[in-house]
Amino acid sequence: MDENKTSQQEKKEPEAAAPRSKRKKFLVAALIVVLLVAAGAVYALQAAVANLVTPQNVVQELESRYNARVEIGQIEVNVFSTTPGIKVSEIKIGHRDQVANSGMPLAQRSAMASPVLEFETVEMDVSLSALLARRVEVRELRFFRGSVLGRMRSSGDVTLSSLVEKPLIVNGKEVGKSEGPQEGTAPAGSGGGELLEFSGINQVVIEETGVSLLINGRKTELNVQGLELTIGKVAMTDGGVPAAQKVPLDLAGKLRVIRTKDSFELAVFDLAGKADVDLASDSDGAEVAGVDLTMKIADSSDISVLPSLEKARKKLKKLTQAGITLDEYLADSVTFPQGGVDLVARMENEVIRLVQPLDAEYGQFDLVVAAGGELRLSNDSHHFDFSVIGDDVVSATALRQINEKKEMLPAGELREQFVADVRESLFKSGRLTLDFASKGKLADPDVDFTNELPDPKDYLKGLLDQISRDPKARENLEKAGSELLRGLFNN
Repeated sequence: MDENKTSQQEKKEPEAAAPRSKRKKFLVAALIVVLLVAAGAVYALQAAVANLVTPQNVVQELESRYNARVEIGQIEVNVFSTTPGIKVSEIKIGHRDQVANSGMPLAQRSAMASPVLEFETVEMDVSLSALLARRVEVRELRFFRGSVLGRMRSSGDVTLSSLVEKPLIVNGKEVGKSEGPQEGTAPAGSGGGELLEFSGINQVVIEETGVSLLINGRKTELNVQGLELTIGKVAMTDGGVPAAQKVPLDLAGKLRVIRTKDSFELAVFDLAGKADVDLASDSDGAEVAGVDLTMKIADSSDISVLPSLEKARKKLKKLTQAGITLDEYLADSVTFPQGGVDLVARMENEVIRLVQPLDAEYGQFDLVVAAGGELRLSNDSHHFDFSVIGDDVVSATALRQINEKKEMLPAGELREQFVADVRESLFKSGRLTLDFASKGKLADPDVDFTNELPDPKDYLKGLLDQISRDPKARENLEKAGSELLRGLFNN
């Protein structure tokens, strides 16, 4: 009996296995079909986006939105990565011209003669959901290996700022300044809306870029090499321009200050730090209302020529008439202490103002520029106070030389008063401290020696009261005293 049951079960098992095998094959086939359909959909999406995001369409939209001429070499679309992206190669941006105003197709345009912004590569991370809706919603922008050219006008405006204004002529038709991009200028196939959306950008990165900014009537160039800049989230208006906000920056690079007439390098600063940019915005566009800077000036930096200091140095040489010789302790350039120094400043309306003192080195002297000093970039005007402070060796040498000169005065109270008054005027906390004020044109400043020196006439009167009535002795001592005190106190 048991043998019959076992035999019947063995006959049923192959019959049951057959349907299971068929179901398994069906599931595998269905999965393959789903994968093929998904792959086909992704490829179709990439092809659709690639056909939509073309150099012609992107240039057309950018030129309908901004007051610029744009040139693009190639665009690659990748929707396969974790973060979908678009890569733009050889992008050039210049000031708007008749070509941009007319909306001429790229294929008919000649090469842009003088781009002011140029990048080898621009990468964009974009939203996949937006791509499905045939829109490019940019989440992050990265610019590589570029150059930026600009000039600061006498009004304080930078020529580059006009690029983000709204155009007055689009596709050969005038548009009101407040109207923004002309209706109907969206690229074909974009559903009548804007192709590019920048309202959700979380970060902008610029790497390996050079910047040249001409200031002071083109007499001076601010040249930055190896710029590394990261810009935090920038909120955009519906019109596609930055909204009023504070934007954080991280930046690093080498800044050279160059005299353009002979390309002489006036100063070199290795900089790294942070900034907060205050953006103001209205219907015409956005502008920088102010920038708060906190930068580290590396110890590899130096200033070859600082006219204010050169004139101060001439003032110092006058002290040699009183026996104070400092030239051997000075240097040919200004340097910065080991580990660098902090530069904390505020830039507003083309004026840079020091928020806290700036320390540097000038041979065996410390150079301290006081907080509150200002430099106006547009016309090279400035005003700031600075001190040249000798180290212990310099201070001891100057004091010894002053003590040697006191021997020219009669012994007694007058001699000691002379030394005490000079020390009070020229020394602070035991160190020789010479104070100056500089103003006017930075290239040719007016520099004043501001230490409050005693009146030489007081010493002459004391000298004359202590000598005999011999006219010849009186005449000789008056002459010697006048030369001594005039040399010491002449500022």
